[in-house]
Amino acid sequence: MRNDHLREKREFICKKCGKKVVTLEGLLDRRTVFCSALCSRRYWRHSTRRAEYKLKHDQQENNI
Repeated sequence: MRNDHLREKREFICKKCGKKVVTLEGLLDRRTVFCSALCSRRYWRHSTRRAEYKLKHDQQENNI
């Protein structure tokens, strides 16, 4: 049996609310930037952030 679903413990600060998040070792938890889906939606709701992200993403594609 493979253990691909097991993850290491991670710590990060939520980009929206600033809450410190610590993931548990051994559990599949893909969060790396936001503490919840709600924070993610609230962060990306603002069109200026979407525009900044798109601009940055387009610049990275042009550099490749």
